[in-house]
Amino acid sequence: MKRIAHTIALLHIPVIVAALAGTVFVSFYPAYAGYQMALATAIVAVWSLYGGCPFTNWENQLRAKYDPAGVYSGPCIAHYAHKHLGIKISEWAIRTVMYYLMAMSAVIYFFRGS
Repeated sequence: MKRIAHTIALLHIPVIVAALAGTVFVSFYPAYAGYQMALATAIVAVWSLYGGCPFTNWENQLRAKYDPAGVYSGPCIAHYAHKHLGIKISEWAIRTVMYYLMAMSAVIYFFRGS
């Protein structure tokens, strides 16, 4: 259980990096804007449907079975940024950044080549 929970936590990293770096990337290479738009839409849609990240929920369900004290609330980004870097990030800030990234992806997607 513990290994699976850690693996799920690590699966967040490529998704987060792709979401953040992707918006910058498509600013220089607008041809890839469709992929970024799909990723941003998927993230926001999944968060809206599940009330947060399903990976975080799954990770916490597994952690509850072997270490109830390891269960956390809120987004994984906020939890791990505080745990490993000592940085406090609010859930509001994380959601705002994600919605901003989606909006920027949409702008680049719809106005590329104009």
